[in-house]
Formats: sequence, C-alpha cells, structure tokens
Amino acid sequence: MPRVHLDQLAAAGRHYRYFSLDTMLQDQALAGYKTIELIGWSPHLLMDENGVLDVREVRRKAEEAELRIGAFVPEAGAYNYRLGQEDPELSGRSRRYFAKACEATRQLGAKVMLVSCLGGTYDQDSARVFGQTVRDLQQLSYAAQDCGITLAVKTNAWNTARVFNTLPELVDLLAAVDSTRVQACLDTIAMADAGETPTQWFDALGGAIAHVQLDDGRPEGRLVWGDGLLPLERYLLELEDHGYRGLLGLAPDDSRYLFDPNSADRRNLEALRPYLCDGEAIA
Repeated sequence: MPRVHLDQLAAAGRHYRYFSLDTMLQDQALAGYKTIELIGWSPHLLMDENGVLDVREVRRKAEEAELRIGAFVPEAGAYNYRLGQEDPELSGRSRRYFAKACEATRQLGAKVMLVSCLGGTYDQDSARVFGQTVRDLQQLSYAAQDCGITLAVKTNAWNTARVFNTLPELVDLLAAVDSTRVQACLDTIAMADAGETPTQWFDALGGAIAHVQLDDGRPEGRLVWGDGLLPLERYLLELEDHGYRGLLGLAPDDSRYLFDPNSADRRNLEALRPYLCDGEAIA
C-alpha cells in the first residue's frame, strides 16, 4: 500500500469562494489539514498587476490556524491575465501580474507557485502562442529566481484551453524555456483527460515535477475522491515508485461543493486516510 504524509496533503480553496478567508482557514484546520494551497482571488487574497493586498495579514492568519501555505495559485483563467497572449498591452499586464504573484508567493512563505499557460483567444495560431508563452515564462523565471521559488506549470484540460493539453506539449515548452525555476505540475484531471499516467510523466520529466494536483474526475471535473472514476491508489503507488515527495494539492471545484465546502475537505481527507503514515513532513 502506498504511504503519504499528512503534511503533503494541501487543501485548496476554490470551493470556498463564497466564504471568508477566516472561515476557510478555520474549517481546513479543524478538518485536520496542516498545509494549504492559497488561491489568489477575493475574498482570500486580492491582487492585480499593480500589487497584492494584505499578504502579511493572510500569512499571520494561516499561522494562527497552525497552517502553512505550501503553494500559491494566482488566478489565471481571466483573459486580462494570461500567459502567451499576443496583444502587447495585455501581455505586459499579464507578466507584471505574475511577477507580483511571485513576490506574493515569497511573502506567504510558499516555495511553489502554480502556473497555467492558457494563451489568448482560441483563434490564435498555436505556434505563435507557444513562442509567446516561452517568452513570458523565461521573463517570469527571473522573478522566480529573485524570490527563491519554483514555478510549476500545468497542462490544461481540453475544455479550459486549446494549448498545452498534453505531456509532449509541456515537455517541449519546458525544454524551450530551459530554466530550473520553471518545472511541471502534474494535474490528474488534465493528465487523465489526455489519456496519460503518472509513470509517463515521470519517465518524460524525471525530477522536474514540482507539484502534483491530486483530484478525482470522470475524467473531467475536479471532484472529491470517491465522486469520480480515477484510480487513487494506483496514482499514489506510481508517485511513490518514482520517489515523489512533494505536495499533493486537493482542489475540488464543482458546484455541488460550493455551499458545504468543509464537507468536501473532510471527505477528501477521509479518502486519503488509509494511506497516511506517521513521521516528519517530507513535502
């Protein structure tokens, strides 16, 4: 049976978007988590290309709840902030936004920032989007270096973007960027959507996987474990076999969880409880 440490499990907060930061932190601590992924949006942490509000206050509240912020996830789905855009004004604003997010990650005490590269509009040429994304990530890698953090780049499910949907696309992107500060995030939803496995990811990327987003699905969706069809134990075994010791982000984001998000967090933890082991944190 695969074994994971409690400190590796990072509860995210997308399903808490109708609740305050205080409620989210209190609920996740009471559910039994020690680590969280913080999402960069209001009401939890408001930010734009000009700056970020109340970073020290957010970190203080997390520490009071005895939670560490393991990863920061700036909102990347809105068209005004997307990596790989063609329009110079939008591209410049997006790079400033993500540079501010790097600084927020540092101030929050996290070591990893999750990045989605969604490009611009769907009618853009894919080759041009690739080149623009390489340019943006290379520039962003300098901000990550200055902040002492790692950028973890995800692939995208087919219904969220038309670019970077598969492992080979991500491998090409990371090779072109060529920075130790820009690595991969294995997202089980996008991975399963592309018909891939964790073993294929580790065979292709080796130790350049900085984060794992561990969610159930059908394979689409982002569900609590047990509400979807994905093989949790098999995935954990493959991660263990390849020596992965980083965070496992749990980010359910379905409308069924929006009005009782604490139940979703508790159910996720219960699904993973058979695999928990004692010992020091290894994330």
